[in-house]
Amino acid sequence: MSDDELLAALQEIFAAEVPPEEIDRSSGYGDDYRIESLRVVPSDDGFDDLEVTVHFRRTLLSHRRDVVSRLLFDRAWREASGLNDPIAYAAHVVGRWHLSIVAAETAGGRHRAAAEKSVPDADASWWALLERLGDLYDGVRDERGVIEVTDTDEGVCHVHVTPDQWRSVVVDFEIHARLDSGEDAATSGDGPIEAMGMLEELIDSRWDDEQHIVFFRGGLHQSIRAELPPVRSQQPDPEPPADGGWFAFAPDEDP
Repeated sequence: MSDDELLAALQEIFAAEVPPEEIDRSSGYGDDYRIESLRVVPSDDGFDDLEVTVHFRRTLLSHRRDVVSRLLFDRAWREASGLNDPIAYAAHVVGRWHLSIVAAETAGGRHRAAAEKSVPDADASWWALLERLGDLYDGVRDERGVIEVTDTDEGVCHVHVTPDQWRSVVVDFEIHARLDSGEDAATSGDGPIEAMGMLEELIDSRWDDEQHIVFFRGGLHQSIRAELPPVRSQQPDPEPPADGGWFAFAPDEDP
C-alpha cells in the first residue's frame, strides 16, 4: 500500500464516529480525545514521519487542547513491521502518539548544559560501558561502533552505538536524574548508572529473533536487524513497538 493510499484510509478511519473494534479505546480515544488530522512530513534522517494532531475534548494533557505527535511512517519499515495495513497502523497511532509528542524545546536549557559538563567525555563513558558489560555478561567484544555481547542463556546480542552516541544517551539520562523527584528518585550524577540499567534491560528482555540493539533518533531500540529504522519482533505482543525506544525523558518533557 502506497503512502497516499494508507494516509487516505487512515483519515477515513479516524473520521468515523465509531472507531473500529480493533482499536483499543482504554486510553480514552473516541471519548476524551480524537485524532484530528494527519499529514506525511519528511525527517532529517531520510525516513518519513506521520504528523498526528490529537484534539482533546477536555484539557487533560499539559493544559493543551491540541497536541502534535510524529510517528515513523517509512514504507519499507511499515512493511517489515507488519504495519502497512490501515487498521494495524491506526491502532499503532492510538497506542503510540503520546510517546512522540513534538515539543517546542527538548534539547536546550540549563539542565542540558549542566549535564554535559558533569558527564565524562565519550572515551571515558565508552570504557565505563565496556567494563560494566564485561562484569555482567560472559563475553564482550568491542568493534568501536558495534559491541558483541555474549550471554550463556540469551545468546549473542549486537549493540550498534558509537562512543559519541552512547555519551548522548548518558547525558539524556543525567538530565532526567536532575529533574527526577519523589520516592527512590534518581539524583544528580546518576545518569551513567541509569543509562546502563536501561541497556541491561534491553539486552535481557529481547525476543529470540531480536539480536540487535540500535541507536535511532536519540534512543536505543531492540531490533531484528542491524539496519535502520529498527524493526521489532512480530512474536506476540512485543513491547514497546519499533519506534518507541528508551529515552531518558519523555519526548514532551522540556529539560
